[in-house]
Amino acid sequence: MRAEAAKTPLPLIEEKPEQYLSRRTVETLFARSKIGPVFYSLAVVFSALPQGLFQTHSAYVFTFLVPLLAIAGIRLTAKLPSTDQYALWRVRHWILVYGCVLIWGAWFGWVSMHPDWTSAFIVSLICTVNFSTAIAHQFCIDKRNAMVCSLLCFIWASIVIILYRPELLAILYAFGFYCLYLISTIKNAQAEFFRKLDIELTLIETQRELDSMARTDPLTGLANRRVYDTEMQRNFSLSKRHNTDFSLILLDLDHFKLLNDTHGHAIGDLCIKAVARLLNDTCRRELDIVARIGGEEFAVILPDTSIEDAHTLAKQIHQRFQGLTIPEVQETTATITASIGVGSIAQTGAQDVNTLYKLTDAAVYAAKQLGRNQIGIARLR
Repeated sequence: MRAEAAKTPLPLIEEKPEQYLSRRTVETLFARSKIGPVFYSLAVVFSALPQGLFQTHSAYVFTFLVPLLAIAGIRLTAKLPSTDQYALWRVRHWILVYGCVLIWGAWFGWVSMHPDWTSAFIVSLICTVNFSTAIAHQFCIDKRNAMVCSLLCFIWASIVIILYRPELLAILYAFGFYCLYLISTIKNAQAEFFRKLDIELTLIETQRELDSMARTDPLTGLANRRVYDTEMQRNFSLSKRHNTDFSLILLDLDHFKLLNDTHGHAIGDLCIKAVARLLNDTCRRELDIVARIGGEEFAVILPDTSIEDAHTLAKQIHQRFQGLTIPEVQETTATITASIGVGSIAQTGAQDVNTLYKLTDAAVYAAKQLGRNQIGIARLR
């Protein structure tokens, strides 16, 4: 028996704009944060080596280096989170960023306390400027956290200069001016990032509309001939591969040209729309595909459906046609009927899509020959 289920429209299920923005934000943060901790670790090494700190203060150096390497390992081995983990991943992401920034800031502050560590100070200063700039650009998506992290790069060294190195006050002033620049950069970079996402969303929406136009009959909203051809071939092949039955219903409106000539094309369009609604309301299975394949021709693709079940569905369609009229026209000549053909792989022995279509279409023709408003069954070849 055919399992009943609510039927959904043909267009593909797609992300909502807020879901797309959330996914793109996480993907961007994930990609941009992958390699960062490696550079923090290298910066410790390159600022310690010229000063010989590995020999003189190795315990202190490794106190900073080991946690940075651990964070780098976490980043490099991390996998892109699934949708339901986005919120948790973002929390973890910022914990790791804050961890790196605080460790590096403490390193820079420690180096700044020693007036004779000129080489280490210069290298650390250059790296700090680079890191804060990178944070401003790479993590601008989250403006508040990006600002805090950029400023934290300088905070410990600034405290050291104020308390212990007054001779470096000029550098402290430079820190202040540069932090103002970073704040401005973060604001502009965030605005630019979301502008690009808005453009992406607009392009995606345009593509969806074009795809829908290419797949949908504009008058009825049903699948068009292109979708019919594609889905017929796909479902027929699946049926053959899995040795399941596959049925097809073809439907051709009776005396439709006469109705058009008598009442005009506007009424004819209303007739076509009414038939489309009838078919959609009758063919409720998720798998069923209702298509308009010609002016007054319709098809119902029925995967995993026997000829008996397809015939039963055809009878339901036929029965509903008996009460179908166009409210705008009261004359009996506006009554709509249809000749229906039903075929299946098992019933006809068809080995390809074209054969099944031709045999089912012949059943429609036979129904018309018998007086129209009837159901014909495709026979064995």
